[in-house]
Amino acid sequence: MSVPFPEQREQIRQIAAIVVHRDPDDWPQAWNLLIDHARFTAWQDIVGQLTARGYSRQQIEQWDNCAEFLRDLTLYWVLTIAAAFTTVPETVLRRLDRRRELKTVQLTVQGQCVTPTEPPIRYGS
Repeated sequence: MSVPFPEQREQIRQIAAIVVHRDPDDWPQAWNLLIDHARFTAWQDIVGQLTARGYSRQQIEQWDNCAEFLRDLTLYWVLTIAAAFTTVPETVLRRLDRRRELKTVQLTVQGQCVTPTEPPIRYGS
């Protein structure tokens, strides 16, 4: 599964470096692997939640706020992992963790509300 908005990688690297008080130009190469992993995980979060609600992959990719949610969730995952090595304020992590919003957010494409193309997936009875 390819992750859209590859141009965000540099922005994410810059923001994450600022949060952990590092010089973005002195970013360890291993962190680039972490960013790619976090972007993939964030994209899975978005696609998984929204397809379960009945939205198509095309609707998700065209969603006006897709890039914003992907950036925030990628930063959430990068900084969650970074928290094992450095101090990351919990308030920052809470702000970036937008997974709960995916359960209720209304998707718009070019400012127009879109409805799911499939019935939602129901779990359990």
